[in-house]
Amino acid sequence: MTTSDPAPIPPDGLEIVRRFAVALDREDYPAARALVDAGCVYSIRGRTLCGPDAIVGSYQSNGDAAAQKFDAIAYGSSVAPGTDGWIVITFTDRIRHAGKSLEHVCEQWVRLDAQARIVRIEHHDLPGERERLEAFKRSVGL
Repeated sequence: MTTSDPAPIPPDGLEIVRRFAVALDREDYPAARALVDAGCVYSIRGRTLCGPDAIVGSYQSNGDAAAQKFDAIAYGSSVAPGTDGWIVITFTDRIRHAGKSLEHVCEQWVRLDAQARIVRIEHHDLPGERERLEAFKRSVGL
């Protein structure tokens, strides 16, 4: 297959990606890791991570840092079919610190192989979201 001829979403693809998203929401990193193929590639803000340990480890270290930095953080997600064989996770982080709240949203585009293993993840910052998060952190002294 070429880029112009993407692999179709496997029949259980949406459910697999939903399980991955929920595992990350619950910070159940072993469950998330089990769904990521050994050859998976994750692209985020100009960086590339390869393999389940590096990829899921990055989610875990971000979660650990957020738990230490903010008074409270709750994670949620939704999953929908995207275009060209991608499945889109919309992650919503509800953050509270120093009496203020922020809802931060991003997308992760996920591609599966024919065996419904996660083989590619691309992080997409939504317009203005990183700036809103940075402004929030400044407003609460972080």
